[in-house]
Amino acid sequence: YGQIDAEQLAELWIENREDLFSKNIRSFVGLTDVNDGIQDTLLHSPETFLYLNNGVTVLCSKIQKTVKGGYSDKSVGDFYCEGISIINGAQTVGTMGTAYQTNSEEVKKAKVFLKLISLENCPPDFALKVTKSTNTQNKVENRDFFEF
Repeated sequence: YGQIDAEQLAELWIENREDLFSKNIRSFVGLTDVNDGIQDTLLHSPETFLYLNNGVTVLCSKIQKTVKGGYSDKSVGDFYCEGISIINGAQTVGTMGTAYQTNSEEVKKAKVFLKLISLENCPPDFALKVTKSTNTQNKVENRDFFEF
């Protein structure tokens, strides 16, 4: 897991569109009330996006990591991913791509949490299990929100 520039995900979406979501339970649904909120944060408060968004989960058939700079503990690196599919975060990535096409300067200021999962040496049903579990939650009711 780590952080990625929103610009990178936006460009990935522009280049690949729905192909990015091949293992997801659904694709980008366009601008809905929720996606409008995502876009509003991207355009008006991009520096807070990292904290206000749940992030993106990506399955990869293979991941290669290279250490970046002088970090001997391997905490910072570049990742080369093959066979990617965004399994959680389609609305986030699609909204980023849409916003980037008209407001790239604001989107460039945002960062996103990213979880990369390699499917190398995993059982055949692992991808489906991860997809289901990362897209399942209990319904949140208004009464669940309270002031601290």
